[in-house]
Amino acid sequence: MVLESAKNRELTMLGNGKQSLLWMANLAAEKYSEYWYYFDRSFKNYGLYEKLFSDDKKGTFRKNYEKLAKLKHERDEMFEKVVEVLYPEVLAKQDLFQHESTIE
Repeated sequence: MVLESAKNRELTMLGNGKQSLLWMANLAAEKYSEYWYYFDRSFKNYGLYEKLFSDDKKGTFRKNYEKLAKLKHERDEMFEKVVEVLYPEVLAKQDLFQHESTIE
């Protein structure tokens, strides 16, 4: 859901439609931080950070982002294989062995 939503630049899911991309990004940061490396790459690749930071009126996403940017993220080879098949452009732009998250 996170990678597909980033690619489409809109929340891609079933539900009541009241959630936003910012909600999804905060959920990803808070509940699925072990995949943050891949989410960060997709947000950068699809140009989503500008919108997320602009919509983040309370600063919650920026706080989550800054916390996660300081962490070393371990590679998840199984998840990475799925990303390579479904979203090859996310992994194609950077060296996979550089696991640092930074604001561009």
